[in-house]
Order: sequence, then structure tokens, then C-alpha cells
Amino acid sequence: MKTTKASVTIGRSSKGSIFIRVGDCSSRLSIIEVEMTPENFTECLMGLSFVDARIKSLISHGDLLHVGKRRVVEMVKCDRAANLDRKDQLTIVEQHFNTHYHPSGWEMHSDGIGTKQHGTQHTYMVRKYEAIEESPKAQEFDEIDPNDLVISAVTSSVGFGSHNVGIQITHIPTGIEVSSASERHSHANQLKAMKKLLAELQRTAQS
Repeated sequence: MKTTKASVTIGRSSKGSIFIRVGDCSSRLSIIEVEMTPENFTECLMGLSFVDARIKSLISHGDLLHVGKRRVVEMVKCDRAANLDRKDQLTIVEQHFNTHYHPSGWEMHSDGIGTKQHGTQHTYMVRKYEAIEESPKAQEFDEIDPNDLVISAVTSSVGFGSHNVGIQITHIPTGIEVSSASERHSHANQLKAMKKLLAELQRTAQS
């Protein structure tokens, strides 16, 4: 599998439990999310080998093939009539998908069969992907040694229960510190912070 950068989010749920979510930065797919008690999380930080944790979500084999290769650019829920038995539901889902979404480049993410439905509508999911290519932006930080960096995440509230995951980067050899918290996702803030750091390093080299 192609090497890819992962985003790690640690937070506390409304019930007080600790959740850890690992995602793929390039494809924007969630790989795994686990939940544990604060006590077990403390034991984990202390370096104990095994702690009890509940796996809340795990990437499917189909999505795993996309990690580092394709990213989700859009996802929608599709409603259709549901007053049919299971076999006929799947047939209607496929017909609906082939008519309305497949010709436009969408791929089915979930047929919705077996999930709890509301009212007389049955919902399934479709996704649209784009290929991930190595771009000049991804290469512009090659001159910065990752071993020279200390990267920290800082969570800030933006209202209505939402949070931004800001990134602070310290360049050890020079002591330069930069940060970004304007974007909602950590990988976007890290990209902005890296651009700031590169500009500071180039300014220092020229002075």
C-alpha cells in the first residue's frame, strides 16, 4: 500500500468517554474510531500493553483500497420508495442508482438494505471520488526535515458545539513557531502552518 499521512483526533464524547479517530489525510476517509473510559485512556498513556476499548467504526475493505489513491469529493443520501421486501428493495436500489447516479460518475457506498428506515422512504448512499496525484504543493516541503519538527494539536471552540483542530509547529533548529487554526480540519491547518514555516525559513535564510 502507498505510504500516506494519517490524522489522529482525540476527544471526549457527551457521555464522558474518550474517543480516538484515525483517518487518512489524502483520501479523507475514516480508518478506525475507538471509544474507551477515561481510566483506560490514562492506562494507555502510561504505556500499558492492553486496555479495553470499543470499536465504533472500521473502514470497509472497499474503502481501504482507496486510501492514498482516491479522495471523496462529495457524498449524498438518496431516497426512494421502500414498501417492498428485501429482494425487491435491492433491485429497486440498483435500478435507481443506475438511472440517476452511475452515468454521472457516482459509486454506491451503501445500499441501505438492512438499516432502520424512517417513514416510507428508504435511503442509500453514493460517493464521488477524484484521483490523488502528487502535486507540486505536496513536494514543496521536501527541504524541511520532519525530524526537526514538533507538531502539536490545539482544539478550539467555534460555537454551536463545533471545534476546530488547530496545529502548532515548532522548528527545533531555529526555534521558529508557527500555527494555524482557521480551518476546521487538522490536515488543512497543518498545510497552512507548514507554508508559514517555509516562508519564515526562507526569510531567515535570506537575511
